[in-house]
Amino acid sequence: MSNSRPKIPLTRTSLLGVWTLVAIPTLLVLTCAVLILVYQQTTFDVIMGVFLVVLCLTIGAGAALTLTGIVKDRKLAALQLDFVSKVSHELKTPLTSIRMFTETLILGRVSEPAKVESCLKVIATETDRLSQLIGRLLSWGRMEAGAFALERQLQAPSDVVSQALKNFEAQARAKETEIIVDMDTEIPNIHLDAIALTDAILNLLSNAVRFSQETKKIWVSVRKNGSRYVDIAVKDKGVGIERNEQSRIFERFYSADERISRSTGGTGLGLSIAEHIVLAHGGRILVQSQLGKGSTFTIRLPIEISEDDND
Repeated sequence: MSNSRPKIPLTRTSLLGVWTLVAIPTLLVLTCAVLILVYQQTTFDVIMGVFLVVLCLTIGAGAALTLTGIVKDRKLAALQLDFVSKVSHELKTPLTSIRMFTETLILGRVSEPAKVESCLKVIATETDRLSQLIGRLLSWGRMEAGAFALERQLQAPSDVVSQALKNFEAQARAKETEIIVDMDTEIPNIHLDAIALTDAILNLLSNAVRFSQETKKIWVSVRKNGSRYVDIAVKDKGVGIERNEQSRIFERFYSADERISRSTGGTGLGLSIAEHIVLAHGGRILVQSQLGKGSTFTIRLPIEISEDDND
């Protein structure tokens, strides 16, 4: 399968056309300005020549900004088209499995209890997968509409991580992935939105499994970082991320490795949603990765320091 980026769709706005419409008149005006300055005879000629040069520079700068905006819009349109394709595939796959196994049970093609149970497990797994995808899309929609708001309560970060691991247990078992957990015992409580933060952690866990290679292990840790932060880290031994890609992986619709993303699924929204949730908590996500050796994503959350702690 190719590792190419989605093709930029053709639009009615031609970059060459815009450049031609701007460049030719600007060059003509600039030529006139140079001739005026070279053969200037009065002060007015100098002023007019300088004015025309400044005008040309302004038009050139405006044209450059316009062209940059057009290019960005076209790239975003390409990513959106690719996103629609990915979502359609992601929705179709579990729905097909659910329909197939449901029909199998309805038509009575299996009667042995063990096989019936196996079919029901597949249906439950695919239903959960479909629910997660829809939930991710809804979260992204709320964020895009500016309607995303946290409901924070004072609670232990380790409890949130434990809940995320519990929710992820079925997926880890299906992928035969071992999860190694290391949590500090003295972690202070933080004002958190447990549901939102759980979703962010699940996105990191899901990516860790998807991009793992032969070593199906994930390391999850919760540690106090000094007196001001709590770090929640998810580490894998997967394919890793190239250094020049690491600054873009949190962009919406973006997938660092298109080949793996196509083969394993994914919409390019998981990290974007996770970062949005963590930023809403006043924290940030850090990434350390080496190509071919794996990645570590760290959610760094601030600890509220009371006045009594400062005394």
